[in-house]
Amino acid sequence: MNETNKNYVWDEIYKKYELESENLYFYERLLNVMNPYIRDDTSILEVGFGSGYIVSYFQDKLLFSVGLDINKEPIKTARNFFKSKNLVQGDVFNIPFKDCSFDIVWNEGMLEHWKFEKSLNALKEMKRVAKNYVIIAVPNCFSIWVLKKFLFKILGKWRFGYEESYSSRRLKKLFRLSNLEIVDVKGLQIFFGFILKIKFFAKLANKIENKYENFVKYFSYELFIIGKKNNNLFQI
Repeated sequence: MNETNKNYVWDEIYKKYELESENLYFYERLLNVMNPYIRDDTSILEVGFGSGYIVSYFQDKLLFSVGLDINKEPIKTARNFFKSKNLVQGDVFNIPFKDCSFDIVWNEGMLEHWKFEKSLNALKEMKRVAKNYVIIAVPNCFSIWVLKKFLFKILGKWRFGYEESYSSRRLKKLFRLSNLEIVDVKGLQIFFGFILKIKFFAKLANKIENKYENFVKYFSYELFIIGKKNNNLFQI
């Protein structure tokens, strides 16, 4: 799938967007990981912002929150569903902001759609416009979701083109090659999203993810990594 077709796929997805499709449990866990790095004056750029849910969440917290996406439909969706502002159409490989423009530059669910070297270039460009932290979430290669993706590909129902899954080691390598110091790596979500709509399983998942962080890191749906631009932190 070339870049034009890939962009068409995402535009088609967001033309048919419904709020109920959002995994609110996942966003809650994600925000719990991000919040320790956010102050009242923190500026945030989300590259490839999807529906705009998180962009608008930070805007509602009165933070300077900006969304960048190469596709038009996510911008329309973010404005229509979440009243998001500060949305820019642009390319992660040529981000239209100056060096060190934002305290945090982050993304969830984007870098896996390119091979390693191209993802490295994207990460370096995100680092360029970050002042303090670069935060990334990508699919975990040890999760059960990998089997689902494999099955969809066999059945010809996979429509998202190239997608990698990462181990913790490989994700750390990506950050080290970008000269980002690794602050932490965490796992996000161990159950399928539809199960988490049931209150019992949401509570159970929350308990497991709080108590067994190492287990969750290895078998969760996504890996979440926080990198820092300076050289004062010990790498894990």
